[in-house]
Amino acid sequence: MQGTDYVTVNKIDLQESAANVTATTTMEWGYGLVKLAAAGNDGCQNNLIQNCTITLQKVVLNTESGIYMNNHTSANNNQLVISTTSGRNDNNKFYSNTIVSCPFIPINITGYNAASPYTYYDQNNDIGGSSAATGNVLVGFGGLAGGSFYVTNYGVSAGYQIT
Repeated sequence: MQGTDYVTVNKIDLQESAANVTATTTMEWGYGLVKLAAAGNDGCQNNLIQNCTITLQKVVLNTESGIYMNNHTSANNNQLVISTTSGRNDNNKFYSNTIVSCPFIPINITGYNAASPYTYYDQNNDIGGSSAATGNVLVGFGGLAGGSFYVTNYGVSAGYQIT
């Protein structure tokens, strides 16, 4: 999703093809939410991803996250400078998803590293809600088949966020 607003993804499962076994062919993300353009002022806002199963493969370190949201475009992962609140990724919800076989961070959201007063940090994103019924399930994350590991693995990583 690039600069997408007000979209609900419900019960749409994703599964990596067993034939994808190289850094070129494997998915980097299951669901990805990024900026629309390099100007950085059209973030993803008010989206809901729920009840999905995202199955990745632990064959190369290229496969990063089942649900990924960050401060860049889909074409380039250079961090963007945000100058309006419409550039934030705000009010996105990630509920009741199952992420399987992710070698890195199953749910990874990162906003803009703004200076104080942090006006351009992403705001009000919700991973799992406040109920066990809306929690996400992370199965078999970290490491690759054959024993290679990232230096650090987290189930959920959230940076430059305000709730």
